[in-house]
Amino acid sequence: MPEKLNMKYFVSVIIPCYNAEKYIEQTIESALNQTHKYLELIIINDGSTDVSEELIIKYCNLDSRVKYFSQQNKGVSFARNEGIKKAVGEFIAFLDADDVWEPENVEKKIKVLNEYKTIDWVFSDMYLADEMLNKTGIREGRDNGNLLNSLLLRKGEIIGVPSNIIVRSSCFEVIDISFDTNLSTSADWDFCLQLLSKGFSCKRVPLPLWSYRVHEDSMSHNVQTLQSDNLYVLRKAQSQIFFKSFWFKQQCFSNTYLILAGCWWVNGHNKTKGFYFIIKSILFYPPNILKLLKKMRPFKLTRVI
Repeated sequence: MPEKLNMKYFVSVIIPCYNAEKYIEQTIESALNQTHKYLELIIINDGSTDVSEELIIKYCNLDSRVKYFSQQNKGVSFARNEGIKKAVGEFIAFLDADDVWEPENVEKKIKVLNEYKTIDWVFSDMYLADEMLNKTGIREGRDNGNLLNSLLLRKGEIIGVPSNIIVRSSCFEVIDISFDTNLSTSADWDFCLQLLSKGFSCKRVPLPLWSYRVHEDSMSHNVQTLQSDNLYVLRKAQSQIFFKSFWFKQQCFSNTYLILAGCWWVNGHNKTKGFYFIIKSILFYPPNILKLLKKMRPFKLTRVI
């Protein structure tokens, strides 16, 4: 990582971009309009074929804090890792090209990192929004209990989404933390598992400080990729001995199979595969049949986190 600027609380914001012409301007403006002004935007164009580049360059000419880099299409994880290498901030934040921050997002999170020196990264609650950024709901996070186990169990934690987190850059210097380039839709989930497994502590800011835009172009609507990524992360976690017992591992896999069942049933329009993963879930962890019976209602996929 390059030598840091001599500026306390300087934040590097990494924005990977692939064919995001419909959203990238709102995303950039939400970062530039933060109440915390000491930041740089590192935008990695991952081989876009639309007019994203033209829109980004416009902001480069308007604000010197915007840094633009272009590469051949190598995936969102590779783009984020390239952004980390170029970052010079004391803190590193991630912002997806279709998400939007509230004006005080960075300020509130940096304040927590400043007050709690033993905290390595922070996250907050979030708004759900439609394609036009109309807020449709709030999802709250949790920071009590064992977050590593909670993420493995898929308890609905929201901390894994990149747009939500700010990390001390020292985390990347001490241990080789990065986004797994084998992953796309679940790279954020795996990234947070890696942080937690290596002992980097986090804290929740109990305010909705950003909006996750739910739209048909979301990567999470590619159910086959979602399936492959989810199972890859769990098998990786198994190889790294993240599971505390055999039955805990079975429950983690079973919970993910239930999620995949819902994704295939509703978003994939494939009830055969949905039913397959329901059966697989019950076989892996029979007590989940009670959860299934209790939650017999239509599944709706946003982003699996």
